[in-house]
Amino acid sequence: MKKLSLIGFVLASFTMQAHASLGNICQPLQKAAKVQYSIETRQPTGQQSRQDFTLWRTSQKVAHQYPLKSLSQQWTRSHDGRLTQTQYFEQELRAIEFETQSPQDSSQAHWQKKFQLISSQLIKAMDLVTSKGRACDLLEYYQLEKDGVLHQLSWLPNKNLVSRYRISSAKMSKEWLLQSVNYDADLVADFFNARDHYQATDFADIGDHESDPVLSKLIHLGFSR
Repeated sequence: MKKLSLIGFVLASFTMQAHASLGNICQPLQKAAKVQYSIETRQPTGQQSRQDFTLWRTSQKVAHQYPLKSLSQQWTRSHDGRLTQTQYFEQELRAIEFETQSPQDSSQAHWQKKFQLISSQLIKAMDLVTSKGRACDLLEYYQLEKDGVLHQLSWLPNKNLVSRYRISSAKMSKEWLLQSVNYDADLVADFFNARDHYQATDFADIGDHESDPVLSKLIHLGFSR
């Protein structure tokens, strides 16, 4: 009887460890991440271009970094879910802060587009073609054709990451392709902390700083929200 009890205890312990291990495998979902993509754009004429793109994220901050442009766009989510956008000019070490977005512009779908490049709402509208793998390595393949635009998505649902996302139409095609993922929390913290030290100007006050040569240059170069 004691042997049976011991076997039962060992089996129960193994089951608990297995569940704990599965949780640890999926733990990166909650961690900070640096995710590198390539973006390829093709025109019907055959012209094509490629650029690197890095997604930096924590649970409350997301940044889209374009190394070729020395530019980063960051969205910070407050406890009430509202988003604040800041645009960083990395060569000039300057930042433009935009007003906090309204609740309507701070929807969950809007945050998801920044956090994972595509909203869960759009994924649900797609057709699941097939899937492979398991646990956090599960990879799902989706497709949607609507209004002359074809969406093709390879999605890692347990990591909230796009593996491949292609949008194509008669006018052009654009494709995001995952290159690498790094869950080094210190690396991600350093990225955000460094930009916190940039000299920042409120968007509403830019007109009062036209004599600033750096801001004047940025205004002429243009920046986007």
